[in-house]
This record gives sequence, C-alpha cells and structure tokens, in this order.
Amino acid sequence: MGVITSGTTKIEDYAFQGCENLISVIIPDSVTYLGSNVFENCEALVDVKLGNGLTSIPSYAFNLCPSLEEIVIPYRVNTIKQNAFSSCTKLTKVTIPRATTTVGNNAFSYPTKLTICGVAGTYAETYANDIGATFVNQEVKA
Repeated sequence: MGVITSGTTKIEDYAFQGCENLISVIIPDSVTYLGSNVFENCEALVDVKLGNGLTSIPSYAFNLCPSLEEIVIPYRVNTIKQNAFSSCTKLTKVTIPRATTTVGNNAFSYPTKLTICGVAGTYAETYANDIGATFVNQEVKA
C-alpha cells in the first residue's frame, strides 16, 4: 500500500509512475495538488481513495492502470483532465460529483463498458450520455 502521510499537500508529476507492485493508495484530504502522470503505468493498482482536498484530476494521472476497476471522484473536483484514466482496461465504474463540470478528451478509454454514477441533471449525466456510457442516479434524498 502506498502511504502518503497526512499533512502532505502536493504529489508531484510522475511521483509513483511505473510502481509495478503498488496495489493500493490512500491520498489524504490535505493533498490539494496531484501532478500529471502521477500514477501512470501502475499495473497492479486496484484500490485508490482520492482525498477531498483535490479540485482537479490531472492529465494522465492514472493512465495505463489496467487493474483499476472503480474510482470515486472527490466532491470538490471540478475538472477531470484529458487522458486522466485512459487505457484503464478494467475500469467499469466511476462516481462523478455534482461539482464536476469539465471532463477532458479521452479521460476514459472505454465508455461503452463504463457506468457513471452521479446526480441526475448534472454534468455527470450529460457526460455519460455524450460518450455512450451508462448513467446511474445516486442522489441521496435528505
């Protein structure tokens, strides 16, 4: 498991690129910046918990992570940049929050096998429809 200590605020570009044995990573809420290609080509990476300090998922952040099956985007993220999760061959479920209003080109490589969970009427639903993904409403009633 990749251990990133609480209090860390930045994870620079390419920090964990090519870590072949990295299976799980928890990014604490204190992290407000992820660099591009940060977890690229981590072939065994299955479990990722992104912290709530993030407002953007950078380009190629999880590119070529073929074992990743599901990702929950934190509630403050407004942008998922191009190729953020490209070539993640097993990725079938993504939860996109209400705050997300931009998803870059090829952020997800296999939209027809992708289920996007989010709130009906938000950008998550529009995006799912635009790319041909399945949309599931996950609005929680008060």
